[in-house]
Amino acid sequence: MLTSRKNIILPLITMAVLLISVESLTTIEELEHFIEGNQAVAFTVLGDTNERYQFIQKTLIKFRYITLKKPDKGIVNQYLKKVTGYSRQQLTRLIKQYKDVGRINWQPCRTNGFSTIYSTKDVKLLAEMDARHVILGGLLIAKNSTEE
Repeated sequence: MLTSRKNIILPLITMAVLLISVESLTTIEELEHFIEGNQAVAFTVLGDTNERYQFIQKTLIKFRYITLKKPDKGIVNQYLKKVTGYSRQQLTRLIKQYKDVGRINWQPCRTNGFSTIYSTKDVKLLAEMDARHVILGGLLIAKNSTEE
């Protein structure tokens, strides 16, 4: 059985959407409206870490963050959290760096965070000792004990 298609006409709703750039936000009240979502705003999260850090620094300078009262600082923090995607803790660290040094610098981690316990020479000596004393290594001991 063939069914006829119904012509569905969707009502066209025309809305004037005000698109503003994030840089045009200049007052704490505008930031508050942005955070509450009462205003349609088009923005992109900045891609590079250096770009984000520079954006945070420019924002702190623009709103004179150090001289703001605590409630206004909270609004600026929420705004930065929403735009940059950073956590509250990360923003707190960056703002502290700005207060202490006067700028926000990104420095990549130079180490992997783990120190080596044994050198390659130590590993070779342990392997020789295991071979001399016919002692199984840690993984083989665990494997043999589960098989029994």
